[in-house]
Amino acid sequence: MMKCEIQIWGQLNTGWLDSFENFNMTQEGNITILSGIFEDQSRIRGVLNRVLDLNMKVVKLSIVHLEYLSSSEGECYGKVD
Repeated sequence: MMKCEIQIWGQLNTGWLDSFENFNMTQEGNITILSGIFEDQSRIRGVLNRVLDLNMKVVKLSIVHLEYLSSSEGECYGKVD
C-alpha cells in the first residue's frame, strides 16, 4: 500500500474531485493537495498523467510505501521511496 500526495499550484473547485477518483482534496492557500492510499503505482501514475494533461503545475509529489511493523507500541512505520 502506498500513500500519495500531489500538491498542485492553484485552487481547484470540488467539481474536479470526480476527475481524481480515490483522492481527497484540501486547500492550503494557493495550493490544492490531492491525497489518497493506493495498492500500486499505476493508479498514481494515471492520476499524475491526468494532472499534467490538464496543464496543472505540480508543486510536490510524495509517495510513501506503508509497511506495518509490529512493535510494543503498535506504531505504523512508512518507507519513503
